[in-house]
Amino acid sequence: MEFRHYHVPQTHIPARPVQKPLPIYVAGHTEAILSAAARHGYQVLSSGRVESGALLAEQDQVIKDTFAAEGVPQANAHITVNGFCHISHSKAEGQRFAENARAIAPLARQAAE
Repeated sequence: MEFRHYHVPQTHIPARPVQKPLPIYVAGHTEAILSAAARHGYQVLSSGRVESGALLAEQDQVIKDTFAAEGVPQANAHITVNGFCHISHSKAEGQRFAENARAIAPLARQAAE
């Protein structure tokens, strides 16, 4: 891949997962999704809409409570936070992307409620 400021050569990565069984992550914040994740032994992936430590702590507690309600040990109630990055050719384009993401975040929160 050729970019304005750097080059990423074609690469083959023959690595294979070492985890057995392979972990499965479920993204979602509804009770149904979290309950299914608990029953099937899946981990929960936060969608990246976390804007504060308080919200992340709240999500973590909801996950723990839902896993407990399904009879799953607290040690299995993990949350993985998904982060995002944007690579662009200009600072202005990156700033537009960030502004758009900031504008969409409140809408995503409202839709999830």
